Amino acid sequence: MSTSLGGDTLQETRICLNLAENERDGGVSPNVSPMLSVTDMGNTFARCGWSMPTVDVTKTVFEFSSSFALFDFIRHTGE
Repeated sequence: MSTSLGGDTLQETRICLNLAENERDGGVSPNVSPMLSVTDMGNTFARCGWSMPTVDVTKTVFEFSSSFALFDFIRHTGE
């Protein structure tokens, strides 16, 4: 069994940070590796020798009062 963040994780945060960096610096540089898609995860599990990999997606939405609250949450969850 495995758990992984992927797909659209922190999508809104990544968009906001890209917009801010573009406005401030005139361009965007990637700071985070691309997230895995569901297909990529299934293919990776199959390459590991699992005969019938199953991938399930759970979408959870959190709202934070500030970016500092978000960063604190991320730090405490070990991400």
